[in-house]
Amino acid sequence: METKKALAIIVAAAMMIVICSGAVLAGDNKNFKEQRDKMVQQWGTLNDSQKSEIYLICDEQIKLRIKMIDKYAELGMIDKDAAKTMKDKITAKNDETKKAKELPGMRWKKD
Repeated sequence: METKKALAIIVAAAMMIVICSGAVLAGDNKNFKEQRDKMVQQWGTLNDSQKSEIYLICDEQIKLRIKMIDKYAELGMIDKDAAKTMKDKITAKNDETKKAKELPGMRWKKD
């Protein structure tokens, strides 16, 4: 059951990345900005329960990223200080996004 949950989270994260970055990968910056703006606008129409669902998925994604970083450190691919810095940074960014009630994955500089 835990494997299915992890797989579902990975698939959801991958889908979000594809949706968010598809236009950039295609080199179509205008369409990317339009899609981003549409998603940000739609985010504002969601109720707190719907936003909480997205944040829970993001929390699971962060847990998996931390698990991966820990594995890299365990295997000697990165040192423990670097691992701690990486984990602190992704955790802080996730916390900031939730505190600001922003759409996860959509924090860009203003155009």
